[in-house]
Amino acid sequence: MKLISFSSLLLSAALFSSVASGCGGSSSDSPADITIGALLDLSGVGSSLGEETQAAIYQAVDEAKARGVTIAVEVKDSQSDPSVAAAGAQELINQGITTIIGPQSSSQLAQVLPIANAAGALVISTGSTASSLAIANDAAYRLVPTDKVESSAVFALMTARNRTSIVTVGRADTGNQGLINSLNSYAKAAGRSTQPPVTYPTSQTSDFGGVAAQVASAVTATQSGKSTVGVFIAGFGEVSELLASLSMEPALKGVALYAGDGSAQVSSIIDNPTAATFASQVDALPSALTTIPADNLSEAISITQAMGSQEPNAFALAAYDAVQIVERASQLVSIASIYDRFVQAANGYEGVTGTIELDSAGDRISAPYAFWGVCANGSQGQFEWRQVGNWTPSSPTSQTGTARFVGCAE
Repeated sequence: MKLISFSSLLLSAALFSSVASGCGGSSSDSPADITIGALLDLSGVGSSLGEETQAAIYQAVDEAKARGVTIAVEVKDSQSDPSVAAAGAQELINQGITTIIGPQSSSQLAQVLPIANAAGALVISTGSTASSLAIANDAAYRLVPTDKVESSAVFALMTARNRTSIVTVGRADTGNQGLINSLNSYAKAAGRSTQPPVTYPTSQTSDFGGVAAQVASAVTATQSGKSTVGVFIAGFGEVSELLASLSMEPALKGVALYAGDGSAQVSSIIDNPTAATFASQVDALPSALTTIPADNLSEAISITQAMGSQEPNAFALAAYDAVQIVERASQLVSIASIYDRFVQAANGYEGVTGTIELDSAGDRISAPYAFWGVCANGSQGQFEWRQVGNWTPSSPTSQTGTARFVGCAE
C-alpha cells in the first residue's frame, strides 16, 4: 500500500473540515489535523456491515495517529433509514464537516446527495452500488463498483452453472432494485428467460409467506426444469427470514439460489437453521461481494484482525482506504476543488482493496468479486460462510470477466 508524507498536512487539513472532534463525537484535548464525518448503519438491517465499517475507519485513524496525524471522526447512526441518513448529513454539515464517509446504501445516498450538493460537501460511499446514482459532477464518490459490475459477475456465474431461466426477488430500495434491473438486462440481452421481479417493501423484515408464494409462482411460470432455474435475492439482513419462508414452498426445492452483496456474510442467515439448511442445499446461495486481490490478502487479514474481526470484508475495508485517501488528498493544497483533490488522490491509489480507478461519475470502475456460500461446518446443524466461487474481470477496468464455482468443498 502506498504511504504518504504529511509534511504539509496541517496547512491543508482545513480544506477538508473546519471542525475538530474526537472519534464518535467525543472531544479531544488538542485540535485534530483532519475531521471527517461518518454516516453508518449502526442499527437496522445494515448494522452488521455498519459495525465493521466503523471498526475499519477507527483502525485507519489509529494507524494515522501512530504516524503523528490526528484524525477526528464524528459518527452518525443512519439506522438504515434514508431520512435519518439525510438528517445526519445535515447535522454534520451544520457542524462544519464537509468530508463524509458513507452512507452505506443507495437509498440513503439518494437522499443525502441534494444536501451534500448544496453544501459543496464530499460524500465517499463504500457501500452504494446503484447505477442510477452514477452522476457526473455531483458530491458522491464511490469506492465500490456499481450494480452493473456486480450483476455482470452474478450473471457470469449463473451462466457457468447453466441457469438459463432467472427469477428475481428483492427489497424495494434503490440499491437492491438496481442489482435486479441490471441482472435482468444482462439476461434479456443474452436471450435468457426472465420473469417480472418480485418485490417487498423496505419496512418488511418478517412474515415472507406471501412473497415466497410469488417467487414459487414465478419459478413455475418459467416452464423450465429446476436445474436450469436460478433465483436471485437482493436484500439485507431480512433475507434470513425470506429464506425460511422460501424453504416452505415445494416448487422451490432443488432450485438454485443466488444473492447480492447486501446479504453476503450476514450472520443472521447462518444463525437461522431453517434458512441456512435451505440455502446450503443447492449451490449454497452464492452471494456476490467485492473481494480483496490475492496480493493484498495478507495485509487485509492483518488489518481485519486488528479491527477485532476474522474475515476481511471489502466493503468495510474500502472505508479504511477512504480514510487514507482523504489524508493523501489533504496534501494537494494547490488544487482548489475538494472533489478534484479527492479524485487525484484516489486514482491509482494502491489500497488494501486493490488499485482504485474512478470513472467519469466518480465511481470505482471495477473490482474482483468473491461468492460467499452457506456451508455445513462439520457440526450437526451448524453452518458457516465459505467462499464458493469468484469472478475475475477481464482487466482492472472491465465490467466483464470469468466466473468460477467450486462449491463448499474448497
